[in-house]
Amino acid sequence: MNTPDPYLIFRPRPLLRDLPKKLLPYAETVRRASAWTALGFHVKLDSYGFPLRETSSAYSFSIARESDPLIAEAIRTGKKAVCHPLHVFDYVLEGCDLSEFVELPEDVKAYCQGSLLRINGRPEEALPLLEKAVRLNSDEVRYGEAYYPLRLSLGDISSIEEEFVCFERDMDSVIHTGRFEEWMKALIAVGQYRYAAEIVARVDAAISRLADGTVTARYYGQQKPDWYSYKREQFIKKAQKFLSRIQKLEAKSNRKSKPESKGSRSQSKNTGAAVALRGAKVAELLYDFTQRCFIGEAATEPLDLSAESYVYERLASGPLSLLDVHQLPSRYQRVVREIFTQYIMFLEMNRDLPFPPDFLEDSSNEQLGIPLLLYINEHRWPFPQLLSPKL
Repeated sequence: MNTPDPYLIFRPRPLLRDLPKKLLPYAETVRRASAWTALGFHVKLDSYGFPLRETSSAYSFSIARESDPLIAEAIRTGKKAVCHPLHVFDYVLEGCDLSEFVELPEDVKAYCQGSLLRINGRPEEALPLLEKAVRLNSDEVRYGEAYYPLRLSLGDISSIEEEFVCFERDMDSVIHTGRFEEWMKALIAVGQYRYAAEIVARVDAAISRLADGTVTARYYGQQKPDWYSYKREQFIKKAQKFLSRIQKLEAKSNRKSKPESKGSRSQSKNTGAAVALRGAKVAELLYDFTQRCFIGEAATEPLDLSAESYVYERLASGPLSLLDVHQLPSRYQRVVREIFTQYIMFLEMNRDLPFPPDFLEDSSNEQLGIPLLLYINEHRWPFPQLLSPKL
C-alpha cells in the first residue's frame, strides 16, 4: 500500500504577527508532506492522508488541492499562495516582498505599495498608487476605504462626492464608521455650508432607501431593515447638530459680509415683537412630538406614497394628537413619520425662518395645532427629491 504524500500548505495561526520570523518564508507555501518533513517539520497524517492537528500553536498544515489554479501556481513557483489584497498586505507589513507571492494582479500590487507608503507617513506618494488600485478594480471595497479618506485628509474636498457615490448603497457603513462626520467637518472647515446641508439630505435619502428595501447593499452584506432604521435614527441626531452649527456659522458669516446700518438695527427692534417665532422653535416642538409618536419604533414599513393624499387631508382637517397618529394604519403612520422628519430637517436648515406669533397655537409635544398643520399641508414635501418611488 502506498504511503500518502499529499500537498500541504503552511498556515500561520491564529495571528500572523505571532508567527516567529524564521518561519515567515514558509507561510502560505505549498509542499509535499515528505518535503515538509525533510525541512524538519513534524507532520502526521491520518489513514486518509489528511494532516492531524499540529502541536505548534504558531502554525498548522492544510490539504492543498492541485485543481485550484492559485495552489497549482504556488506549487510550480514555490511562492506564497495568497492574492487577496488585505492578506497580502498583512504579509507586507511583516516584511515580505511582493516578489514572494504568486503573480499578483496590478491592483493588488498598487494597493499594497500605496498602503505601505501611507502608514509610513508618505501620503502624497501613496495617493497615485491607491488611485491606480481603484481605477483597475472598482469592485474591491478595500481600495475605496483607503483611497477616499486619504484624498480628504490631503484637502481634496471633491473626494466627498466620489466617496458618496461609491458607498451610496452602503450608507449605513458611512454612518457607522464616522465618515459622515468627517465629511461634515471638512465642508464646514472650508465654509461650504450649503453643500454640507445638501449632503445631509442625500445621506438621509440613501439610508432611507436601504431601510425601506428600495435598494440593496453593494459591497457589504445586506442587513435587516431594523439595522438600517437604527442607523438612520443615529444619523438624524448627528445631522441635527451639524445643521444647527451650519446655521449659526452662516448667520455669523452673513453679519460679517453685510454690516447692519443704524437704521436697519432700529427697524429690527421695532419689528422684532411682530415676529415672535423662528424655524428653530418650530423644529424643536415638531421633533419632540415626532419622538413621542415613534420613540423606540423602527421604520420597517415601506414608504407607500399612494397614502400621502389621505395623510395630507387628515393634517388639514384639524389638530393631530399622539393618539390620532397611533390609531392610523401603519402605512399612513409611515408617511406621517417621513413628512415630519423632512420638516424637522428643513427647519433645522432654516432656523431663522420667521413665522407668525400664533403659528404654534394649540401645538405642544402631545398635539399639533391647525396653523402648523395647514402650513405642512400647503407646502407638502420640503425635499421631494428624497422620496423613494411608489411601491
